[in-house]
Amino acid sequence: MKIKDKKITVLLFMLIFVAVISNGCGSSYTAADYVSAILSVAYYSDAVDNKCLDMKMEDVNKVRQECADKEAQFLEKYFNMENVSDKTHKTFVESAKKISASVSYTVSENGDNKVIVSVKPLVIHSEKLQEFVDDFNVKRYVDADKSYTEDKFVEGVVKIIDEAASDPEYADEVKIEINVDNKGGTYKISDEDLAKIDSAMFKY
Repeated sequence: MKIKDKKITVLLFMLIFVAVISNGCGSSYTAADYVSAILSVAYYSDAVDNKCLDMKMEDVNKVRQECADKEAQFLEKYFNMENVSDKTHKTFVESAKKISASVSYTVSENGDNKVIVSVKPLVIHSEKLQEFVDDFNVKRYVDADKSYTEDKFVEGVVKIIDEAASDPEYADEVKIEINVDNKGGTYKISDEDLAKIDSAMFKY
């Protein structure tokens, strides 16, 4: 149950959005509106613009649940956990929702079909988290203390992750320029650009 280094992968919502959204925003919206709408869905914004994406709220909620599930799966891998119980997975899903709702970003136009996403990465991997994991591993694997169970590990790391969401600390701002394809007034964004944004949202 040690922390793994984070590897940049296409984690959350690329395939999910392809499956749910057949069209991007119409001509009454800008490229920045489109990007903002996507991020508002994936990261649990209260100001979600589902009309821009031509989505019903039930689809928005479905996408959000799947995004939280994917982030929870990442957290399990991040902590080097295998064969986790349903209870543990559900616990990580709830934490994933909280940190997703605590991200900090702005979206602005930067010329024709170019958008700047300015992200302040939410710090997840804190000294407190590392100290807890190190201490747990010593107790469990060196001292062979059987009271240090998976449930105890999950309880400890989730408490720290939830604190990161409720009292957030952010790393230095990162600016990401992306191209938004516009065909006939319908916007689309590449998987690669979505991955760049997603990898910047959290500092693991």
